[in-house]
Amino acid sequence: MARITVEDCNKYVDNRFELILIAAQRGKQLNRGAAPSIEKTSHKKEALIALKEIAAGSLKIEELERSIIYNDSEDGISSTSADLNRINQQKQVDNSISESISE
Repeated sequence: MARITVEDCNKYVDNRFELILIAAQRGKQLNRGAAPSIEKTSHKKEALIALKEIAAGSLKIEELERSIIYNDSEDGISSTSADLNRINQQKQVDNSISESISE
């Protein structure tokens, strides 16, 4: 996979806003020393590795969502369930837009 696109990741994360949160969370984990779930890559940027992992389907998205809600706050940034509420609201908007376009 030479270039990662949102469409590559949509198979596993269907909302682009959720994708941003999940990729950021995974990037933080990689930055703290977590081992990449894909084979050795020449990329050194955690964000790109996280997106490649998502596109490859090698991550458990539900676990990352949970870790966003119950963040251990090692980096001083704490996410709340409000983030997931916003994601769910955006999913509903995206779905209604998709439905109105397809009609």
